[in-house]
Amino acid sequence: MKRLLLPLCLLAAVLLTATACRDKKSTPEKEDYGALFPFKGIDKPEISYGDLRRQQCNPHRFTDPGVKPNGEPRIYTVDLQWEYKKSTGGQVPNFKLYYVDASRQRVELRCGDHLASTELHVSLELRSGQPFYLAVEGTGAQDSEVKARISGRSKDGLVVLPDLSYHFNQTKEGEHQIPGYCEYVILP
Repeated sequence: MKRLLLPLCLLAAVLLTATACRDKKSTPEKEDYGALFPFKGIDKPEISYGDLRRQQCNPHRFTDPGVKPNGEPRIYTVDLQWEYKKSTGGQVPNFKLYYVDASRQRVELRCGDHLASTELHVSLELRSGQPFYLAVEGTGAQDSEVKARISGRSKDGLVVLPDLSYHFNQTKEGEHQIPGYCEYVILP
């Protein structure tokens, strides 16, 4: 039996080795890439504010950066909103708001001077290379308040400008200076 067992073990080993070393050729199933990765349309480009850097400035003095646009200038529609509140005693504050118009001139608005109401809305058009500018300063009595916001977008709708805004409530007793605010963005 020992004689018979050894050749049978060798024969089994040879058969196992011979069948294990064969390459199995199998054809993989064809995959449906349309079902795996359906077409969802072309991605819309995202508008980046990376090149629209906000720059700090001095509210008491304006210097036009004098940037000339490359190529044809883009036209922007700009909205300025300004609102102030008188103090509880009815005293008109001395807040001043500054913005830059289409002729690159700094325009000053004061509370009570030529404004019939405590709210103002101004719409204007600016071009590439011009400053998108907002500055606020002045003094106010306790409980007086000032809000200013400038926003805009290009007429072709491709560029939406970041809003520049300021809001301050005067809480100190008596007439006091408010913290000045001044920022601008050069329009691309």
